[in-house]
Amino acid sequence: MSRNFTARYRQIAETLKQEICQGVWKKGARLPSRVQLCRQYNVSAITINSAWKLLSEAGMIEVVHGSGAYVRWTPDDEYAQILPGPRSLHVKERVVYTMLGATPLYTFMMKTLAESFMISNPDIRIVLTNLPANASYDPWLQKISEDDLPSCGEFFWHSAYAKLDALLPLEDLEGFDSLRESLSPLAFFPTGDAKNQSHIHSILFSIDLPTYILVNRRIFEMAGLSLPERISHFSTLIRWGRVLSGVRKKHPEIYAAAMQVPSEWHNVKQYLEYLGQNVFGEDYNANSPECFEKIFSAEETAGRLNELGNLRDSGTLLLDQVNETFALGRIGFLPFASAWTLQVLDFLNPHLDVKPYPMPQNGNLPWKSFISGFSVGIFRSGCPSENRKKAAWRWLQYLFKAQPQYVRSQMMNLPVKRDVEPYVQTLHPDFYSIAEQSLKYAVPQFDFIGMRRCYARAGGELAAFLRNKTSSDLCIRNIRYALQSLK
Repeated sequence: MSRNFTARYRQIAETLKQEICQGVWKKGARLPSRVQLCRQYNVSAITINSAWKLLSEAGMIEVVHGSGAYVRWTPDDEYAQILPGPRSLHVKERVVYTMLGATPLYTFMMKTLAESFMISNPDIRIVLTNLPANASYDPWLQKISEDDLPSCGEFFWHSAYAKLDALLPLEDLEGFDSLRESLSPLAFFPTGDAKNQSHIHSILFSIDLPTYILVNRRIFEMAGLSLPERISHFSTLIRWGRVLSGVRKKHPEIYAAAMQVPSEWHNVKQYLEYLGQNVFGEDYNANSPECFEKIFSAEETAGRLNELGNLRDSGTLLLDQVNETFALGRIGFLPFASAWTLQVLDFLNPHLDVKPYPMPQNGNLPWKSFISGFSVGIFRSGCPSENRKKAAWRWLQYLFKAQPQYVRSQMMNLPVKRDVEPYVQTLHPDFYSIAEQSLKYAVPQFDFIGMRRCYARAGGELAAFLRNKTSSDLCIRNIRYALQSLK
């Protein structure tokens, strides 16, 4: 029969670690001397030295020769590595946090955050799971219908979950007001419950980079095109496309521009943003399907679609994914670039000479970008007890501390916590400057009941138009007819 044995120095290191995490010893404090600890635990100096070595390697203390051991770690601004050895068995609550379509890199990042959280919250165990994204249906609605929900999770759109009372309102939870004061107002977006009462059912975990225009300087130089300080009108892009299309005569692998074609409800957002500029006024309501329909009733919509058609005809490559092609230097400019564009560019070709531009003004009005990104919330049935709900809330609150927010920003997202310098600000200050300016006029992206079906129907018609299979007038008529049939 085998027995589990933990060395005495590991036990002492674990005890001291918990005391540091619980605030018994603050950052900068001097731990009891080696002699005091030897007496307290009835062990030799070698044992204490071994315990200190573990804590030092974990980044929790610093041993100063001739002076003693001093606490280096604090849960607010640093991470401690996980000490080797068994984890404490005194776990009171198990919180399941489900990611959506998580990549291996994103999963590793979240595991790092969870381990760091559990060091300072030894009574809570965070279990990470992944929910595969699906183009044809909403996987969260599937889980709601099966009553198979985790304690908390992340999602893009959630008004349908709120309407089904699947999400807990957050504003009544302890510490919500202080958390709200520490975050950007853009992180909060009210949604209605089953009784049509408005609540904060989720908080934006981070904000995607707003839409921008990205230019490949090398191809512009090949065409003899000089770059302006700013782009005043969308027609400038059409002119660029016509001039750049001439480069293909000598270099057939090069295209003037590239745009993603909608598929189901994917890649529709940038076109709705482009078409809806005159709709995003003071009376705009992201929860309203009527505002969505209004885009395709506005007089300006046909003209904007025709501008897209002119850009398409001037030498634009239509693909499902265009960012990789741009990063390989084959595209002159992207009229609708994103955070993912920047990620791919840094990975595939970080030395490509590019220039970003904000979207052009809408007449005399500033361009209104969509505010988008992952939100996090607590599922009602996933927290059957008050203790589980409190544990899930502590975990979500932790995700909005400065250091977790900065780590999240390395995905080229913008943190919602105030006064956190995002990764993109350090790496690409010009991109960050454009994003910061764009968010001053940004509006929440659509999130209403049945939105995915509306996106999918509109996306299908827009794809047909971009592929030159239908006219702008017929495209608008078909979308309006489809939206009426969905009611």
